[in-house]
Amino acid sequence: MKRLISRILIMFSALILVAGCSLNDDGNNDFVIQFIPIEEVTTPQYVTPGQTYPITMYYRKPNDCYYVSEEPYYEIWGSTRTVAIQAILLERATCNTIDYTAPESKTINFVCPLTAERNILFKFFKGNDAQGNQQYIEVTVPVQQ
Repeated sequence: MKRLISRILIMFSALILVAGCSLNDDGNNDFVIQFIPIEEVTTPQYVTPGQTYPITMYYRKPNDCYYVSEEPYYEIWGSTRTVAIQAILLERATCNTIDYTAPESKTINFVCPLTAERNILFKFFKGNDAQGNQQYIEVTVPVQQ
């Protein structure tokens, strides 16, 4: 619960910061929160309960109207962890494409739960298919006792 409140406060602060920097004077800027597709991930080969491990995600913002949140979306369901890069999208601004030579990266620290006894499944959001269904990069990381 504390982590959820922290995320909400971070996103709200970012929204206020972006809103304070109006790009045009008509006051009609709209903001939405979107997930940015993850292209590639680097995870540990295995995890040990109680230990902390870095997980790095690589992504490309569609244009410069996306402001990436400091904290990614992170959902826990049993031994499954769903992760996504969150961004605020300024909808009614003049946006420029970004010329990437390499994707951007974001690293999170994963603390393996002390109660973990089996594999941990990570699902990293990689976008929607043609029918609008969410697609994931799925990585199973074994728990080593």
